[in-house]
Amino acid sequence: MPGNLTAALPVTVLPAALAASFDQALEYYCKENIYRDGTSQRSTDVGSPRRTWRMTRRLTPVVLGALAAFYAARLGPIEPFYFYNPFEPGDGLAIGSNYDATGINPQGRYTVRFEGSWKPGYDKGRSNVSLELVEIL
Repeated sequence: MPGNLTAALPVTVLPAALAASFDQALEYYCKENIYRDGTSQRSTDVGSPRRTWRMTRRLTPVVLGALAAFYAARLGPIEPFYFYNPFEPGDGLAIGSNYDATGINPQGRYTVRFEGSWKPGYDKGRSNVSLELVEIL
């Protein structure tokens, strides 16, 4: 039927060395009605939060180059990929033990895409990049 969309199909996994540079945030989307008397009414749109991961660490030139290559290969925010949250315990209950380079293991795996454009900032020996990963629901 016209207008139907197929689900995003990731074909690759963000390398483990790059995944540790992101911190997770949970966002709850809600509707809010504000009335004339100043009262408000809120309700949630979804039952679970949308996960986002933001780049929070300064990167060495080698890691920055690897991230730039991965970003370019995904066509920026166009192509989805798998992201294993390194701060979630895996089968071995150790932090980071859930990573699977093949993307087969569903434990701690999220389908994500890049949010925004590539904006690096350079400093002495390290670089700052403002990037965000958004979970595809």
